[in-house]
Amino acid sequence: MHADLHLHTTYSDGTNTPAELCNLAKDNNIKVISITDHDSVNGIKAILSEDVPREINIIPGIELSIFNNGKMIHILGYYIDIYNAKIDNFIKQMSDEITKSTKVNFDRAKERNVFDYSWERVLKLNPGLTRVSGNNVIKAMKLDNYTPLVQA
Repeated sequence: MHADLHLHTTYSDGTNTPAELCNLAKDNNIKVISITDHDSVNGIKAILSEDVPREINIIPGIELSIFNNGKMIHILGYYIDIYNAKIDNFIKQMSDEITKSTKVNFDRAKERNVFDYSWERVLKLNPGLTRVSGNNVIKAMKLDNYTPLVQA
C-alpha cells in the first residue's frame, strides 16, 4: 500500500485543493493520505463535502505550530477529532498568534521600506485561511508579480 501522510492544501501553504490532492493520489496509486495543514482542519472538513475518489483512505490530521523557547516546532497529529471544541480553540489561539506575529513583521518591513505592499491585499489573495504566515505574504506578492524594493 502506498501512502502520503504529510500533505498541505490551499487551506494552509499547499498549492492544491483537498479534492485535487485526492485525485493526484488516485492518479499515482496512493491509497492512503493525510491532510495535515498547518494549524487548520478546514481542508479535512472541506474534503467531506467534496466529490473525491472514495477509494482513497483519508486520515484526518494536522500540523501544529508550537512556540517553545522562542523557536517554532511543528508537531504532526493523526486521527484527530476535527469537530473537537478544545482543538478548535487551540487552533484559533495559535492561528491568531501566528497572524499577529506575521502582521508585526510585515509592518516592520514596510516601515523599513523593504516593500510598499498592502496587508489587505495579502488577505484578499489568501482567502479563507485561519492563519496568515510569511509564506502567504510571499504568495500574494508573487501572484501580483510584485518585487520588493530591497532585495535580500
